[in-house]
Amino acid sequence: MPELTPSRVLRYGFAFIVVLFLIGLSFFLLSPKVSLWEIYLAFLLLLVLVSLILVYRKLVINFMDNRSEVRSAAAQEQALLYLFQQIKPKRAFPRMRSYAASPDFLCLLYDLIREHKPKLVLECGGGVSTLVSAYALQQNGKGKVLALEHDSYYAELSSRNLKNHGLGGIAHIIHAPLKSYLIGEDEIPWYDLSDLPSDRPIDLLVVDGPPSTLHAKARYPAYPLLKDRLSPNAIILVDDGIRPAEQQMVKRWAEMMHPHVQLDWIPTEKRAAVLSCSPE
Repeated sequence: MPELTPSRVLRYGFAFIVVLFLIGLSFFLLSPKVSLWEIYLAFLLLLVLVSLILVYRKLVINFMDNRSEVRSAAAQEQALLYLFQQIKPKRAFPRMRSYAASPDFLCLLYDLIREHKPKLVLECGGGVSTLVSAYALQQNGKGKVLALEHDSYYAELSSRNLKNHGLGGIAHIIHAPLKSYLIGEDEIPWYDLSDLPSDRPIDLLVVDGPPSTLHAKARYPAYPLLKDRLSPNAIILVDDGIRPAEQQMVKRWAEMMHPHVQLDWIPTEKRAAVLSCSPE
């Protein structure tokens, strides 16, 4: 039996109403002595049926939303268990999901670092992901992570978290206020790169900032501004690929990097993209 979806509720419900209407119309045409009161009652009955169908459809939508959220929460709990089995943090982690990275994205980040062993990880937007990157690099026995953060409060908070976890020697938060860049024909606010060291190439670029509320293309400048600093085999990891703006951004980056790129979409909670560079 096919799953009962909101669209099916509407189709089945209104098909039922049409059948009742045709039966009522046939009865009216074949019965010359139908009163206005009976017509009014029939119309009222149809109105009640329409209302019940719409209410039932709303219940189905709520049920499906709740079921989806339960499944998502279970998947994130499973990812969190995996993550903590791998890194065993010294202190509690900051909150995840919502505006912060979700556990399944953090697992993806952890696995990429453990597998590819980057010497330098650069995060556009610091926070709980910086902790995960630092723990993974610590397990690798080499590598550093730098995180750009435009908000001074969160830059200080993330720095304090790194220190509390004993990761200050591996990770560093760079307070990088936003400045305007001309990218193509667009002026886009993005991180000030004045304090970003340029003495070593970036092996893993993690794009999870700035906030998309600042500009329609808030995260687009990452590749145009940093492409010359990427190592030949660099990997770019993008969060929030569920949003159309990020999808267009990743597609545009892939076109700019073509044919020296492999693009993979990962079905995390917010959908992630992994762009793998290769030497020309």
